Amino acid sequence: MKLSALISGLDVQRRDAGGVDVRVCDLTEDSRTVQPGSLFVARPGTRADGRRFIAQAIELGASAVLTDPDCPGFDPGPEGAWIVSGDVPGVCAQIAERYFGAPASKLDLVGVTGTNGK
Repeated sequence: MKLSALISGLDVQRRDAGGVDVRVCDLTEDSRTVQPGSLFVARPGTRADGRRFIAQAIELGASAVLTDPDCPGFDPGPEGAWIVSGDVPGVCAQIAERYFGAPASKLDLVGVTGTNGK
């Protein structure tokens, strides 16, 4: 899927020089699982700060990096993309929904109510 389709209309900015519409083949927040074409989401976690692993993700072939505006810039190379947003978790959720084809919209939901016999 092309990056432009994933981020169109979202509250993001591209900060890379190339402006190439890269192909995204995977989404990950774990730099150890990056493969060529991954979109790496770099944000602070409960145990580690994913922003510390951006260089590793790029080295492993990430085609795009999504992070916050306070993160120092890295050169994603001529074939990569650098995307920033003030709401990384929210934008990440929207990108995942587009990437995976809005799976929640295909679920059937049944609610069971009452006090006896549940």
